[in-house]
Order: sequence, then C-alpha cells, then structure tokens
Amino acid sequence: MALIKELRDKYGDNVELLYVGDRKGMEKQMAADEGVPFKGILCGKMRRYFSWENFVDLLKVPAGILQAYLIIKKFRPDVIFCKGGYVSFPAAVSGKLAGVPVVLHESDVVPGLSNKMSARFATKICVAFEESGKYFPAEKVVLTGNPVRKEIVSGDAGAGRKFCGFADDLPVLLVTGGSQGAGFINNVVFDNLRNLLSVYRVAHICGEGKMRTEDDILALLGEDYASLANRYKAFEFVKDEMKDLYAMCGAVVSRAGAMTLAEIAAVGRPAVLIPLGKGASRGDQIDNARAFCKDHRAVTMEEDGFVFDDFLNELSALINENETKRERGANFDATDKIINLLESL
Repeated sequence: MALIKELRDKYGDNVELLYVGDRKGMEKQMAADEGVPFKGILCGKMRRYFSWENFVDLLKVPAGILQAYLIIKKFRPDVIFCKGGYVSFPAAVSGKLAGVPVVLHESDVVPGLSNKMSARFATKICVAFEESGKYFPAEKVVLTGNPVRKEIVSGDAGAGRKFCGFADDLPVLLVTGGSQGAGFINNVVFDNLRNLLSVYRVAHICGEGKMRTEDDILALLGEDYASLANRYKAFEFVKDEMKDLYAMCGAVVSRAGAMTLAEIAAVGRPAVLIPLGKGASRGDQIDNARAFCKDHRAVTMEEDGFVFDDFLNELSALINENETKRERGANFDATDKIINLLESL
C-alpha cells in the first residue's frame, strides 16, 4: 500500500496498477479501499510441517500459476512486484514464463519458504536487512529496507491524547500485538494492569475479539479502579489514528513483525520487543528483533523466561535514557529505492 500511494503521487493517472492476490484473502478489500483493480487467484499455502491440507494446496499451486499467467498476458505489465508469501509465488513463476521482470521483496531477516522458492524466478530481490543477502544470489540482491507509509510520521500527540481521553501528565505506553500474536502481550498487560497504570497511561491495541469488558477491568483494578481506569484505553484495531498514537507515546511494546519494526523506526520511538516464539512461528520475529536492536533504542525480551519486573526496568531505562543509539528516524529511502528499481526494469 505504501508503494501504491507513492507511485500514484508520482505518476497520477499515468501509472496503471493491478493487484493480484488470494481470492479468499483480505487483499481484495485492501485493494478496493485504495481503488486498485483486483484479480483473485487460487493460492496453495506452503507449509514446513505435515498437514493434510498440504495435499489439497499442492493442487492449487499449478491452478494458481495458470490463472496468474492468463492475468499477466491480458494485463501486459511492464514489471511485477511481489511482496512475498505464498500468494506471490504463482505471480513470480508466471512473470518469468511471460518474460516480465519480477521484483521480489523480503521483509524479514530470514526469508520464508515461498520467497526462497520464488527467488529463482525473480529478476531482482529487495531485502530489508543486510543479513538477508546471504540467502539469495548476490547478483540479484538490492538492500532497500521496508517501505513505510509517509503519513505515519505526521501524527499529532495532542490528537492522540484526545482520541484516548488521556491527560498530559504521565508517559504513555503504546501496546500492540498484531492480529495473530496478541495473546501473550495482552496477558502481560491484563495480569499487571494495576502496576502498569501506577506509572504509565496505556493505549492498548488488543486485536479483534480480545478486549476485556468494563467489568473485567473493574475486577483487575479493584479498589484502585476510580483512580486508574482513566489511564487505560483499549482498542480492537486502529487505522488512521495510529500515527497519532505513535506521536503520543513514550515507548512501544510490540511483537517484531518486519513492517511494525519499520514503522517504529520511522517514528523514532524506543521499544520493548516481545517476538513470537518458535512454537507459534518459524522464529523469524526473533531474528528481526535482534537485528533491529543493533541500530535502535530497543530491547528484546523473549516469551520464555519473561519476568515482568525486568520488563518494567527495561521500559524505564528506554524512556529515560539519552538517545545514544543511532536512530534512522523517518527514512523513506526504501520506497524510493524500490520505485527506482521498478523504473529501471
């Protein structure tokens, strides 16, 4: 979406776009929201573990490749940009078959299975982290970073406080766990809500269906409910106001998805990262978090052995320390580099 917006800003009506994605996925609505034509294809998910679904999805892959090939031959694009994931694989293969340049983008430090498979069909491969280069042919690799929506740095702290109903008296924590990985982080907040609100105001993005009721918050805070409840504001999901929440907060508590890390870097906020563990993922967030912490005011605390008192100490240190680590800040070179590459092809 960041790339689409930048292309339109630059070329207006002189750029023709087509979004190809999973016909049953969320992409169709995302494309519609941006007014981008959409074509859906069958997509077979590539799993590293045994599942009976693998046999069904294996049949979807050639069907998806055929559908993508026919779409490409009809649309006749000058270049194809693949953002990775199993949805992109049919487009990457079809682009190669149709003789169209294919640009692949890998957000994480360690590439997923689909991008590893798609790499052989790609003309160029954009990576967000320098460490990712070793997984791909050197002659194809271009270090770009992850594209970020430019409006993410245009937030207003006052608007953020108004949105949450917060006074300007305490540091604000912005807590988010993503759509799938919110459970552990949510429990850290709920299990220690009284302790957190004694020091901070907390804007908490819980995920769909994961918010606690007012009665639950009353039970968690007990006799302190009257004095502390107005320091806590929960949301299932935040879209347009996210920029204001970033501007308002003193620190972010988050998972370590690559795109979230790119936004945290852009807004220049310190962060405590609690990556998804290998039990719930392939471990890519752990690698992302460790790489991110080298260049930013951030610390990684893994779920295994997590201690809340240590978490509080790390937060306090990050919020109060001088900005001694190099901050990339609002660096939008990634989008520009990718567009320059697309133009050159």
